[in-house]
Amino acid sequence: MEIRANLDADQQALDNQFFSEVTHFADTGNPKATGTPYWPGFSSGSQQVMTLQAANDSEVLTAAEIGSSHNCGFWDGIAPKF
Repeated sequence: MEIRANLDADQQALDNQFFSEVTHFADTGNPKATGTPYWPGFSSGSQQVMTLQAANDSEVLTAAEIGSSHNCGFWDGIAPKF
């Protein structure tokens, strides 16, 4: 993979992960590429999603956990729904 001079090591790790996942998804329909974190399929029962983070710290969380950490309840209250 190409190394970009303007990215630090943590950002480069995320760039490499994301590039691998996107190209694998385009090829197979599944984002789980070799050497990347486990990425489960989304279901209404588990509602697990991947949260992409630098430094190989990406992890699977529930939609509720992400909503809580990003204060989505607050933003939903002040932003119009489209």
